[in-house]
Amino acid sequence: MHRQTTILAAVAVLSLSVVAAFAQTGPAGTVSVHPAAFDIEAHRGGRALRPENTLQSFANALSMGVDTLELDMGVTKDGVVVVSHERGLSPDLARAPDGSYVPAPGIPYVKLTLAEVKKYDVGQIRPGSTYAARFPDQLAVPGTRIPTLAEVFELVRSSGDHHVRLNIETKIDPNHPDESPEPERFVALVLDLLHREGFAGRVMIESFDWRTLQLVQKRAPAIPTVYLTQQQEPMPISISTSPHHGLRVSIPANTAARSRVLSRPRAVRSGRRSSKMSTDTRSVRRTNSGSRLWSGP
Repeated sequence: MHRQTTILAAVAVLSLSVVAAFAQTGPAGTVSVHPAAFDIEAHRGGRALRPENTLQSFANALSMGVDTLELDMGVTKDGVVVVSHERGLSPDLARAPDGSYVPAPGIPYVKLTLAEVKKYDVGQIRPGSTYAARFPDQLAVPGTRIPTLAEVFELVRSSGDHHVRLNIETKIDPNHPDESPEPERFVALVLDLLHREGFAGRVMIESFDWRTLQLVQKRAPAIPTVYLTQQQEPMPISISTSPHHGLRVSIPANTAARSRVLSRPRAVRSGRRSSKMSTDTRSVRRTNSGSRLWSGP
């Protein structure tokens, strides 16, 4: 799905990425300009409408005709890749069989088997929470379980949509090594699943932990990687487009985001700079699949 437009938009439900117009030199030095196109991504499946990172949210996003499903990955104690934005059960989302929400800070997936994870209901945000206030229109779906990545692949296959792609993030933090597998094991499990399920050609892998991305580039160089970094404070960003330079994102040289991304060129595969702006964070992405502007919750 490609919409030929130059309008930049922010949508509360879906992440929008704008691949800017770019110029190519043609015969006799002529310049060919390609129009911009939207890549519509359902962030966490479109969490403003359905419970995040669930089969229900992904099915709803597919029915809306999105280009990409954005989701996050964790790994259970028995080595199963599950879909979750957190590295463990979220106190705002996960309810035990007795109906009580798990206490903070939650339980890391690496301490639970898949069978144990499946006992928890993630179909309704904790009432009265900050999360609930942000997404008052999210439809509660009681009985919803945390899906495995393999189950998401099966949903996509069953949908008959042969074009939708997946933007998948490894949820791993070097500051909390006890909450996730080692990078080598995490990447091995994900790549093995991708190849086994036949989805290696339909994903890009992103992460704030660049160790996993470097391993992906080494072991599966054909898979696009997206390097994430985060700027907590508001960051002035200037965005402009031109036929000759495409999308240009200017970031002050003294910002932490710029120094963290641009000072590590060996860690970043070829690609143009881009900026992700959301209601949660402001971060900079570089991707080997082109220049993108991302916006969404």
